[in-house]
Amino acid sequence: GVKEKDTELTLAGALELWKKHALQQDLSPITVRNTTQHYQVIIKYIPKETKMKNLTEDIYLDAMAAARADGYSDESLHSYNATFRKFVNLAYKKGFISTNFLDKSDNFPTKSKNDYRLVTQDEYEMLDDYFAKGGFVRKGIDNFKEYRLLIAILYFCGLRIGEALALTYDDIETFDYHSKKDPQGIWVHVSDKDTQEKKLRGKRLIIKKSFATKAKQTKDTKNKKDRKVPISPHVDYLLGHLNKSYEYQTNPQSRKQRLFPWTDSAVNGTLERACERLGITNKITCHAFRHTFISNLIRKGVPLPVIEKVSGDTQETILKSYSHMFEQDERLVLEALSDL
Repeated sequence: GVKEKDTELTLAGALELWKKHALQQDLSPITVRNTTQHYQVIIKYIPKETKMKNLTEDIYLDAMAAARADGYSDESLHSYNATFRKFVNLAYKKGFISTNFLDKSDNFPTKSKNDYRLVTQDEYEMLDDYFAKGGFVRKGIDNFKEYRLLIAILYFCGLRIGEALALTYDDIETFDYHSKKDPQGIWVHVSDKDTQEKKLRGKRLIIKKSFATKAKQTKDTKNKKDRKVPISPHVDYLLGHLNKSYEYQTNPQSRKQRLFPWTDSAVNGTLERACERLGITNKITCHAFRHTFISNLIRKGVPLPVIEKVSGDTQETILKSYSHMFEQDERLVLEALSDL
């Protein structure tokens, strides 16, 4: 529906142009949904009828500044900024506008993904205690047990929120590394020193899909990478105390039902209210737990290929997003070479 070389292309037309591009590139439904949501915010400050050829640096910067003044977080502004820029860049690339003003424009200063805040251990324990006490009753059911488990999975397993919301009981499996020649392995317990010397047994999550909307689940995770993530004893304990744990384990139909029947916005809303009641003023988002998980693994010296395996991100992405955390590696190289 977009005419080639249409110099009258509007911002609304730019969205349709990008959707056509997304279809050609086989981008995920989640990416399309997020970009469309970002567009809805952008047109609050730049009318959708605005012609792309009439956009200027001042219009761009004023719109972003107005969004910041209205209280949007830096994480959100970073996303809106990126969406706006990809509309302009695509329109220029396809020849719908003759010049790209962004080439000479300063990027609007926002926090990037590497600036997402970390969740401290104290903050996690406060949230864990808050949800442990219960109190979120809906239709006669207290959902705080489920929320407590979900927060633990985000913190200890580093799942993206869509991946966590797609989990079913069938996505939980037991692993056992002992062979017939070895004595039976010890059940994994991170505080048990014996685990350093014996074969391990435990449970892990199979991550192979991501929840996109109320009506549909995508088959693919981001980067189309399936992976397995071991769960800690605390997560295992909470999993065993779900309200419907026995039903999940014994009923074939229940095993295929989602463990957490919510949307990402509902989870973020519950998390935001919990932080307000606990006096945690620096906002914690679902993604902050994933950022914390990867940061903790780097800080503990976990090899990069292992982090790639359990996080689903490529080593290139990890190095780019967390490069500041690898500075100590240079010291290790110099110390290793000092005695040659």
